[in-house]
Amino acid sequence: MRIAFVTSVVYPSPTANRIHILAMASSFAKKGFFVDLFCQRISERKFPDNVHVVPIGTNRSVTSAWKYAGKLSNAPYSAWFVREPHLLLLTIIFYIVRTGKLPPYILYEIHDLPRDTFDAITIHILRRLKNFKVITITSSLGDDLHNLYKISHSDLLVLPDGVDLDTFVSPLSKSEAKNLISAGTAPLVVYSGSLFPWKGVYTLLEAARLTPEIDYWYVGGYDEDIKKLKVEASTVSNVKILGYVPHESVPQYLAAADILVLPNSGTYRMSEKYTSPLKLFEYMASKRPIVASNLPSVREVLNDTHNAYLVDPDNASALAHGIRVALHDPHKDAIVAQAFLDVQNYSWDERVERILTSIKYDI
Repeated sequence: MRIAFVTSVVYPSPTANRIHILAMASSFAKKGFFVDLFCQRISERKFPDNVHVVPIGTNRSVTSAWKYAGKLSNAPYSAWFVREPHLLLLTIIFYIVRTGKLPPYILYEIHDLPRDTFDAITIHILRRLKNFKVITITSSLGDDLHNLYKISHSDLLVLPDGVDLDTFVSPLSKSEAKNLISAGTAPLVVYSGSLFPWKGVYTLLEAARLTPEIDYWYVGGYDEDIKKLKVEASTVSNVKILGYVPHESVPQYLAAADILVLPNSGTYRMSEKYTSPLKLFEYMASKRPIVASNLPSVREVLNDTHNAYLVDPDNASALAHGIRVALHDPHKDAIVAQAFLDVQNYSWDERVERILTSIKYDI
């Protein structure tokens, strides 16, 4: 069977959704599908032999959708996998115009409520096509899509994000990793990912002020966000902001950490209810203690003193206290082991298997 990933991906990229899409394409290929990965361009990335990268080379949704619709009409696809609502809507319209037929099964993954009229129209079009599944990453998002947009529960599939567990099969020891990245002797707290305010990165900065005996490293972010955070961190001597590093290098920074942090804010809907960060599952696979904000989105995966340490969001004192507790807890090894055991259920391969089970291989 053949599946089309309809995307505007450019890779390499600091964007987590790029990693998500490429990982899902690879996992579908492992299940025996022939995957055509439509994108702008991709380099420095290896795929299974049955993944065919189809670069279009344009960042305009209308142009891309027209070109994609032409190529999609020329091959017997069992399904399309799409994450971008504007691109999906236009591709559906152009496909119908070109072929006079409805598209095949659509797997539409959505990580937030519709943000504009076009997003909402995409949902309504899908409901009329009937041959689709909407994939959400939290139960809260699934419930809100059901209540607000009347998507039936049978057409919804709640799947948190995932991780490539093979990357963490033979992790570096902490001392090896610290030497590799030239970390000092102080305890090291690592945050990886985007530096948007809703990620809680400024709360983490204030927690660093309160714990001068601990080093804090930020790994990731866009240039503009890095500059803003560096201005705020200029007077905090125990903070280092590395900026973007290639995704394949992130595990060595996680391995060097004494503590990994997920300080998401509770003042943003996305953070409170809808996020399922890739970093969370990479943290769990890294076998390091995790200190995270006590939010509904986080509690879908983490439980306090079971597989992580949960603290009040947007509270630098609580975060600093949680980090100190995690550093010195005599039971932390058991909590870390539980997180590693739990993350086995969140591999990309397991995610694809759950999709296929849900649709009963109808595609």
